[in-house]
Amino acid sequence: MIKIFLFIYCFLFFLTPSQAQDTSKDLTRYSVFVIPVSGTVDPGMAAYIGRAIKTNFLKKIDTIGINESKVLIILELDTFGGRVDAALQIVDTLSSLPKDQTIALVKKRAISAGSLIALACNKLFMKHNTIIGDCAPISFSSEGPQMLGEKFQSPLRAKFRALARRNNYPSVLAESMVTENMTVYKIVMQDTTLFLDSLGYENLTKSQKDKIKTRETIVARGELLTMDNQEAFEYGFSKKSVESVEEILSTLKINNYKIIRVEESWSEVFVRFIAKIAPILMMIGFAALYTELKAPGF
Repeated sequence: MIKIFLFIYCFLFFLTPSQAQDTSKDLTRYSVFVIPVSGTVDPGMAAYIGRAIKTNFLKKIDTIGINESKVLIILELDTFGGRVDAALQIVDTLSSLPKDQTIALVKKRAISAGSLIALACNKLFMKHNTIIGDCAPISFSSEGPQMLGEKFQSPLRAKFRALARRNNYPSVLAESMVTENMTVYKIVMQDTTLFLDSLGYENLTKSQKDKIKTRETIVARGELLTMDNQEAFEYGFSKKSVESVEEILSTLKINNYKIIRVEESWSEVFVRFIAKIAPILMMIGFAALYTELKAPGF
């Protein structure tokens, strides 16, 4: 009996303080989860990002007790875009997280659906000589890529507006990434700078127009907004042009952190590969079916 009491005493004396210390350490240090996002935006990518956030963010908060306010998720973006439905699924996943905990880092490019994912994050940083924008919905036919009409552009514009308001991006400029039937001006007044479309400019009062110093056309009618890193900073999208995740954290004045890189699992890579060759597999399947009809038993 005495040995049992001694064992319990030693366990509490030696192990409990160290466990408390580890927990305290987790609560004071930032956990920075870096999720690479590259290639075509497709349902496989949406599943990968959903799994990465669920298992590496939400689960760790519940099981380990990491302080939720000390967690950051950084998406490293390098994509020409892809399926809008998959991008919207990723946007919904990011929007479900607490505010000020998601950061987009444009590593090379965030075009089309990639720009939608980038603006879903609370903050945007871009590496030097990178680009973002051009999110008009298109379809492919025998005549080549064709831009979809207003029925498809309208809900996408609304989503861009909502994300811009949520994350403090210029909403008019965000809309101009989607539709080419807009003219956007940069209005420099005596005490402020505004980004207005042609209708917004016409609605200015005479006294407001008298205060205008300069008016610059940012997006002409028939164009889609695409920005490099310097323009994104100038227009109020990017916080800063950086070279690394560490520079982002330094800009945010975060010194005590642990970077955790999240990679796709082999099964997610395999599923995305299968999705890419799915049309070829369908052609093989139809060819085999035709052969079976023409030569039963072959």
